[in-house]
Amino acid sequence: ASLQTRRRFMLLCWTAIGLGFLQKGLVALAVPGLALFAYSLLQRDARLWSRLHLISGVSIVAVLILPWILALAQRDGEYAWFFLVHEHFTRFMTTEHQRSEPWWFFVAVFAAGALPR
Repeated sequence: ASLQTRRRFMLLCWTAIGLGFLQKGLVALAVPGLALFAYSLLQRDARLWSRLHLISGVSIVAVLILPWILALAQRDGEYAWFFLVHEHFTRFMTTEHQRSEPWWFFVAVFAAGALPR
């Protein structure tokens, strides 16, 4: 594929990440980010990061999600905190929701779920 075609597909991936955030929150950013990080470490290959078009990609994600975040914060700042902090961090890092597993529990579940059947 040509460089232009690869760039278009990469920008489409960034668009999917932005839309995924609107649907599922920070997990849509974390899963691809962790996968890329793990791949880079395992392959000992950082060249992948130069092909991600990071500036354009992060700009696309920002254009997609910032209007929603800002509107949410303006309409109800407490809900913005609840969604962005409580639902993404407090829920998984504390026992507030009667969750007693250690902090790494979700990493182990994700790793086990990623194994082939």
